[in-house]
Amino acid sequence: MPISELQAVERQLKRLREVQPFIQATAQASGGGLNGREFVNCLRASLSKSFEFCLEAHKNRTNDIAFFLVSSLRSICEDLIILSYLGKMSNADRNELVSLLIRHEWASQLSAQSKFFALARPEQPVIQPGAIDKTKIEDSIRKIWKRNGWAGLTSSWKPTIRQVAQKNHIDVLSTLYDYIYRLTSGAVHFNPAVLLRTGWGKPAQFSPKNFSKYYVAYARVWASSVLLLLRIVWALSPSEQKAFGARN
Repeated sequence: MPISELQAVERQLKRLREVQPFIQATAQASGGGLNGREFVNCLRASLSKSFEFCLEAHKNRTNDIAFFLVSSLRSICEDLIILSYLGKMSNADRNELVSLLIRHEWASQLSAQSKFFALARPEQPVIQPGAIDKTKIEDSIRKIWKRNGWAGLTSSWKPTIRQVAQKNHIDVLSTLYDYIYRLTSGAVHFNPAVLLRTGWGKPAQFSPKNFSKYYVAYARVWASSVLLLLRIVWALSPSEQKAFGARN
């Protein structure tokens, strides 16, 4: 006998809650700080993020906000692609790369914040970027990527997400990224087709809730798929299994 949509969602929620203790245990970092554990802790954080997105997508109360969930799928997919590739690097390279990417992001954010408040509210005290040399950080990041598959990397300091997906030699990753990138673009970029199709009725009443059934189904299906792929990709490499389960 066919089951209803509500029954299907409840079954999936039950499955997710059955594995929740494992997710929570794995997402807990060991003591001793993050230094030297940057990659492993990114794995933990990524799995937790993907799992909690799945939980949120399967809650009935998300129906009215499903449109705003969709854009998060892209970042979860990018986590999957980058972390699966970093898992092939040496422990020293991947930890250093994560650390450098964090420093680069801090420098970029502090610079943007400083410029914004200098214009919008000059009297607001903010942390200044200081003497951070972003060019030096980018050079260091480029060297790591060049040691790990991008010997010809010159015009940029890092490969694109899609290039990394292709380099993984796992066809589903580049195809999945193209698909999710295209379908989530309307949620994060200006797209008149996406805006106008939110208008239903005569006269049209515009609201993203009008497409909520589509977006909630999309979020549920692909959140579960990416979570599964995230776990499968890690399981492909013994070194990644060790890093994933380690409490070191």
